[in-house]
Amino acid sequence: ALASVIGTYVTARLISSYGVGGLLRLIWEGDHLSSDVRNAIDALDDLEKRQLSRRKRELKNVRVTIERAKLDSVDGGLEHHSHIEEEVLNINDSSGNGANDIILQFPVLKKDLSALSQNLDKLVSAVDSVQSYENLDVKERKKKLSCALVEMMRDVDALLAECGLSS
Repeated sequence: ALASVIGTYVTARLISSYGVGGLLRLIWEGDHLSSDVRNAIDALDDLEKRQLSRRKRELKNVRVTIERAKLDSVDGGLEHHSHIEEEVLNINDSSGNGANDIILQFPVLKKDLSALSQNLDKLVSAVDSVQSYENLDVKERKKKLSCALVEMMRDVDALLAECGLSS
């Protein structure tokens, strides 16, 4: 009798969580999600774990490089530039914000920031291309990833502006 009560309770909980179709898929296939929804969740997992974390590391490296350039310019790191580069610096840096100092010290930053911006755009496109199949979990994951990507894109735009580059 106790086993019957426990079985009924577990079945009722599973049906309330996954629905009858989800419960049947869980019993027969070992997963309560349909294959389309599972593929969508797996795709979002891959984007989050591999692509997003890689872009976060790249953004962190660019920030560190910019901060190092700022510190070098304060510490006199531009003394090694030739006379011509100093003239270019004086001509281009009419605002006095040191943006051109950063690009002169680390010209690779322009390429890195542009590539990062482009890669974030591709990542946003990849997240948007994942279909949700009206599943709330997939929709929430897509929204979470999209918000994180928008924040990173804002950071990249701010860094581009800080370096005197337009996005």
